Amino acid sequence: YPFHETYLDLDHGLPLDVLNSHGCVRRIAVEGYDTSLPAYNVILALTKHFASCGEVIRVHIPTDAESCLLNRFAYIFVRGEGAVEKALELSGTDMGGRKLVVTLNRYPSDFYPLEAAHIPCIRRICVEGYDTKLPADDVNFALREHFSSCGEMIHVYVPSDFESDFLNRFAFIYVRGEGAEEKALGLSGTDMGGRIVVAKAYPFHETYLDPELAPIKASTRYLQHTMGVTGYDTSLSRHDVERMLRIHFFPCASLLIVIPHVHCGCLHSTAMVFIKGTDAVDKALQLSGRNVCGMNIHVIDVDPPTRLRSPRFRSIG
Repeated sequence: YPFHETYLDLDHGLPLDVLNSHGCVRRIAVEGYDTSLPAYNVILALTKHFASCGEVIRVHIPTDAESCLLNRFAYIFVRGEGAVEKALELSGTDMGGRKLVVTLNRYPSDFYPLEAAHIPCIRRICVEGYDTKLPADDVNFALREHFSSCGEMIHVYVPSDFESDFLNRFAFIYVRGEGAEEKALGLSGTDMGGRIVVAKAYPFHETYLDPELAPIKASTRYLQHTMGVTGYDTSLSRHDVERMLRIHFFPCASLLIVIPHVHCGCLHSTAMVFIKGTDAVDKALQLSGRNVCGMNIHVIDVDPPTRLRSPRFRSIG
């Protein structure tokens, strides 16, 4: 039981309706799984086991750095209406032939708003003011060029209806780097192609634009996105890297396939990850920079989406 854990601290008896406040992430403690298994196997099993409870933000299993032995307690960060009660109802259920015990830590410091559970290293900026009559590719290129001085440009998303090619008046840029958000906001009110663009911060937890974007999101739910991912240990086998990345991005949406690049028989430092689903890219970018078994997994770029041939395309893995 590492010193930084607070699972066994005193129970301060916060009511469940407070613990389940909208927009907050709760930490559930779980024990009873097989600690002799690899961490990624247990993480995947727990993610699937508690998927019905709500949105599984993260599964954390403390691991001894020297022996690689798993702690008997795992921590599952969940969000959603009734997520806590649903998770607690799974206490005593079977997972892989072992009975799980689920408990809730009500320690005040464990009451997380979403951004406190993990602060993404990538910042999302909302931009408007561009010419919505232009092709999406032209607007995408113009935004990349206009905000290129702000930091590392990870992704530019110009929402458009694939049937009509109509552009939404809001676009989103995703930047990373020291002061990237401040620099991007500093370009608000500047000229881009003869039009004044307005930039404002739109953190991942914000949803006030959802009603306007809903029709477009519905038409793009079957689009496939390709991400470049790095940060894993290239000394691992290709199979292990594929499995680790699938587990890491499992909460995002339908993960289609992971392809680590191989050059001259050696694993390359960059892999391609294909995902689809509503807000799949946003969820994946929020995971960028997280520690996974001692490795910092980063999304370095996102390619423009492509439409799958059939909405019944089955995920692999």
